[in-house]
Amino acid sequence: MNPLIFVAIGIMISVISLAFMFASFAKKPEWEAWAKVELYELAWGIILLIVIYGIYNAVSFIADSYIGTNIINYSENRLNDVVKDRLLPAFIQLTYLDHNVIFWSQFKHRFGPSAWGITFRLYPGLEIYSQPVRILEFGYMAAFASLSVQIMLFHILNVITDVLIAAGLLLRFFPPTRTSGNLLIALGFSFKVIFPLMYILSFQALDEIYKIHGWSMSGVWQTAYIPQLIGTTMPMVITLTPGLFHSLLNNFGHLSVEILVIPSAAMTVAISATTGLQKALEWKTIELGGWR
Repeated sequence: MNPLIFVAIGIMISVISLAFMFASFAKKPEWEAWAKVELYELAWGIILLIVIYGIYNAVSFIADSYIGTNIINYSENRLNDVVKDRLLPAFIQLTYLDHNVIFWSQFKHRFGPSAWGITFRLYPGLEIYSQPVRILEFGYMAAFASLSVQIMLFHILNVITDVLIAAGLLLRFFPPTRTSGNLLIALGFSFKVIFPLMYILSFQALDEIYKIHGWSMSGVWQTAYIPQLIGTTMPMVITLTPGLFHSLLNNFGHLSVEILVIPSAAMTVAISATTGLQKALEWKTIELGGWR
């Protein structure tokens, strides 16, 4: 547990003690009533800490038993592998393929005199592949930026979530900032537990699907020859054999599950959990006038 959390608890205990002392000295029963309410909030905050870190440690212990590391390290390492071993090679293939399709589509051949001759493309049909390739290229570029940010987030996620929980615990101690404190605690819990847990469950399920169907995780490398083939020896091969392009898109489709679907699902579930937990904490919050 981060030392900042103990600092926050110490500050709250000090404020409550001072409130009781001044209430007794100045004969102010309203100060004593406020101190009692905040003492309840302190007890409720400690219970929250026990539940949050208890769940985190339990999930990490189970994950360590199955995959050999905690949930945050596994998610960071898996995303690193996806970006380095599959996303970047796929993006390079798409860029190379887009360049070659545009290049070879420009070649035309004229048959007959210019007055009544016929002009046709030397490699007809290549241009139809330009649009899907560019859509994938743009999507993978956005996915690379998004996953890079998430990898950096995972690298400091433990520290960030502990700071959020400590700040939230301190803010919910004071009535004007209680709602903000609940939000920070909900954010800390969701991104400390729910967010990496969704990655583990999704990637483990994906691995099982690959095993059941006999698919390969290195499919992008298996089709790496196709863009080079179009750009060097036989640019008409994709016109005569469109199945080559289909196999390339098939592998890109498998990769899209890892770089688009799983990160989006993990982020959506984490944000939804944040909203739900914040509402639950606000329902359990006491104000001076009674239940909120």
